[in-house]
Amino acid sequence: MVNLRPHILKWRTLDGSAGETPEGYPIPGTPGEDVEQPCRFHPDRSKMLKNEDSTEILQVGKIRLSKGDAVPHLWANVLVIDDAGNEVYSGTVKNRFVGQLSGGWVEV
Repeated sequence: MVNLRPHILKWRTLDGSAGETPEGYPIPGTPGEDVEQPCRFHPDRSKMLKNEDSTEILQVGKIRLSKGDAVPHLWANVLVIDDAGNEVYSGTVKNRFVGQLSGGWVEV
């Protein structure tokens, strides 16, 4: 049987927003959660993407996810590993797409 998601994507969700008590004391936001989910990493150097400071870089690849999986937010630090635990990719999300019929993907 073919394994369509041979890699594991690891990332952390955004922290919850901070608040304030009626007396004016700060309440820290809830910390983000660590997420691990199966994925498939495709090397792809066919597109120019922009960094946070608007400098352009060449795309490294795409990370495909299954339908219903959470898609990392822009600029999230992600780590993709294979079944043996070897690092396939480590970096930030530069673009994201959430599909309606299929899963989503992120461009890194």
